[in-house]
Amino acid sequence: MIFNQPFTEDDVHRAEKVTVTPEMYARAKYVGIQALLTFSKEYLNPVLQAGLLGPTDRDKAILSMYWRMFGLLTSVYKLDGPPDFQSIASASRSLLELYLDLNLLIRDTSGASVERFHAFTRVERFRVAEKMVDFFTTNLSLPSSDINEQRKLVGNAAERAAVEGQVDRLWGRDKKGNPIWPAHWSHQNARDRAKTLGPTFEAMYVRNWYGLSWHIHPGSVGVAGLPKDAFDAFNGLAFHLIIEITVDSLSLVANELRLDAAIPDLRAKLDFLRNVSAFRLTDLRLHELGEPERFTF
Repeated sequence: MIFNQPFTEDDVHRAEKVTVTPEMYARAKYVGIQALLTFSKEYLNPVLQAGLLGPTDRDKAILSMYWRMFGLLTSVYKLDGPPDFQSIASASRSLLELYLDLNLLIRDTSGASVERFHAFTRVERFRVAEKMVDFFTTNLSLPSSDINEQRKLVGNAAERAAVEGQVDRLWGRDKKGNPIWPAHWSHQNARDRAKTLGPTFEAMYVRNWYGLSWHIHPGSVGVAGLPKDAFDAFNGLAFHLIIEITVDSLSLVANELRLDAAIPDLRAKLDFLRNVSAFRLTDLRLHELGEPERFTF
C-alpha cells in the first residue's frame, strides 16, 4: 500500500472550481472504504492473526470487536451503488454500535465492563433459548425438533444456576427482587451508551441513528418523494460515518493492543486513511477538467 498524495496546492485550487455531485462524493468516500480494508488486510490482520503474547480478557474483548468491524467493512466493500443503500445503512449502524461498545470497554479500567461483556454471551444465549422453549411448550401443535439443543441447555440445572448467578452478581435485581436480565452487556440502550460517553458521541448518535434506522426498517419514511441522486447522498454520508468510526477504532485498538512497535509509522498511516476520500475527490474533480487521474494507494 502506498501512503502518499500527488496533489499540489495549485491542484486543489483548480479542483475547487468543479461542483461536487452526490455521485462524485459517494465514489470518493467509497475509495476511503477500500483503503481501510486494504490497510487492515496488509498491516493489522497479519499482526493480530499471529497472536498476542498472553492476551488478557480485555484484549480478547477488544479483538472480538475488531474482527466484527473488519467483517462489516468487508461487506460494505461489496456494496457501492445506489440500490445498496439499505445494506450500507445497516452495516454503518452496526459499526456505530460496535464503536460505542469499544469506547465503553476501553474507558472502564475497573474490569467490570470486560467481565459483563464476556458473561453476556453466556447469559444471552440462555435467555433466548428459554424464550424459544417456553413458546413451543405452550404451542405443542407446532413442530419443534429444531430446538433440541435449546431444550438441553435450558434443562441443564447446573447451567441455569450458573447463569442466574452471573445475572444476579453482574446486573443485580429490580425493585421487586427479580434478577435483571440485560438486553445488552452494559444494560443501556444505544442512545444511553452514547450519552454516557459524552456530548460528542451523543451528537454522532443523534446525527446518524434515525436516518440509518429509516433505511433499515420497513416503510417509506426515509425515501418517499426523493430524487435518484439522494441515494448516492445516503451512501456517501454512511461511508463517511464508517470511515470516521473505523479510523478512530483502529487507533483505539492499536493503543490497547500495543501495536505501534509492530507497524512502523502507524499514526502517519492512520492520518493518511482519514484523508483518502479527500484525495480521491480532488482527483475526480480534476478529471472533470480533463486531467488524468493520478491518485493511488
